[in-house]
Amino acid sequence: MKKIWIKASISPVYDVLAHLQNLVMTFSDITEERQIRQLEGNILAAMCSSPPFHEMGEIICRNIESVLNESHVSLFALRNGMPIHWASSSHGAEVQNAQSWSATIRQRDGAPAGILQIKTSSGAETSAFIERVADISQHMAALALEQEKSRQHIEQLIQFDPMTGLPNRNNLHNYLDDLVDKAVSPVVYLIGVDHIQDVIDSLGYAWADQALLEVVNRFREKLKPDQYLCRIEGTQFVLVSLENDVSNITQIADELRNVVSKPIMIDDKPFPLTLSIGISYDVGKNRDYLLSTAHNAMDYIRKNGGNGWQFFSPAMNEMVKERLVLGAALKEAISNNQLKLVYQPQIFAETGELYGIEALARWHDPQHGHVPPSRFIPLAEEIGEIENIGRWVIAEACRQLAEWRSQNIHIPALSVNLSALHFRSNQLPNQVSDAMHAWGIDGHQLTVEITESMMMEHDTEIFKRIQILRDMGVGLSVDDFGTGFSGLSRLVSLPVTEIKIDKSFVDRCLTEKRILALLEAITSIGQKPQFNRRGGRGRNQRAI
Repeated sequence: MKKIWIKASISPVYDVLAHLQNLVMTFSDITEERQIRQLEGNILAAMCSSPPFHEMGEIICRNIESVLNESHVSLFALRNGMPIHWASSSHGAEVQNAQSWSATIRQRDGAPAGILQIKTSSGAETSAFIERVADISQHMAALALEQEKSRQHIEQLIQFDPMTGLPNRNNLHNYLDDLVDKAVSPVVYLIGVDHIQDVIDSLGYAWADQALLEVVNRFREKLKPDQYLCRIEGTQFVLVSLENDVSNITQIADELRNVVSKPIMIDDKPFPLTLSIGISYDVGKNRDYLLSTAHNAMDYIRKNGGNGWQFFSPAMNEMVKERLVLGAALKEAISNNQLKLVYQPQIFAETGELYGIEALARWHDPQHGHVPPSRFIPLAEEIGEIENIGRWVIAEACRQLAEWRSQNIHIPALSVNLSALHFRSNQLPNQVSDAMHAWGIDGHQLTVEITESMMMEHDTEIFKRIQILRDMGVGLSVDDFGTGFSGLSRLVSLPVTEIKIDKSFVDRCLTEKRILALLEAITSIGQKPQFNRRGGRGRNQRAI
């Protein structure tokens, strides 16, 4: 016996005196309406649990069958315009004298996304009801396709880099874990693209992204079928290879470097890029070990000038551990005010008179002993503490200068060394100004030293900060001049007041005429009124 749903309504009938005379009862068959609502509710409820795509298609087909007697349902999804089988009901062969119904499954914008086909036995259901079922079902199928599309998009974001389309760090972790589980020993190449900052400084981040995309395209052209390439962050990529013979490893590393042997052309300008590659290979090691050791090897290359490759060695691991311990100690020393300044006199070459003092930061740690600046300054830059050190140096130098003045000790000027990274902070001019005002120091009493390499930077923001310091009266000294690649013309464009020629450069002037000629050119610039001249370290050098 077929079960049906009835809707009953009762309407009263009154006479002219408003007395109830009769009741009129109306019965409506709402079975089809109820079935359609149940069909829609069942499918939506199933979607909430996010079943696999094919299973969702089968759920739609089964629910359509449950309301259409003697029917067979098929779903097709369009892929590149072609219908691909999605799901079907289980007993299509049993449908006799079938009538076929077809509905296009459409996306929100109206574009076709799939096809719904229904075969029913002739006379089993009314045409109007089948059309209603088909209409509701194609909307439900459209929602299911949209849900699958969203799921795939989320999966893409989780597993792939949106800019390059390469696998990302999550994907890499899964890939390496799978190799290790299979007892495969991969070789990991962690690739850092050098000098992207030059593109950013010259043209901006959008062009830097274009440069990286060009590098990725070159990688792809050289990629072998059994190699895996991913982007893990910023300018860092990982290549995983299963070729673990030493000669193959070094050959692959050289091939990777050759990828950027030709400059990258951006906005019709050539940008020479290089690669720093850390290589890790060890049988039976997990992915965390492989990645961290490859990263340490890449860091080693970058700290030694970049543009090369390096196998990881256990000694590097010890260096990393030591750096972590020393970095923690340095942070504590800065917080507890354990750094100190020592002062080196600056003498006029002609008269031997004192014309200034240079403040030099020193650190003595209870555990590590005396830590030289050549060690703790790069470490401070690496762990993000260099600005804190620079701010302390400025304040402490101004305090000491004020103390000497209160004791009637005349110090014409005091120089402080600042890291190039500190000049990237827009707070630098305010930090200098605050320290000067706090201790009553005039600008002409303070000189800030920069390195020659920083002098060559073309960052307009850095130049603005330097000019603000000069407008405050603060002097600008170029330290270790002669060690880099700067031209003398660069001295003209910057508000430099002092040049300190590098010791290794000066030492050779007594024995090499070519060096002496260059020194004469540099010192001739120093005769200009805006420059201070510096004395040599020995009598012969001062004579020159």
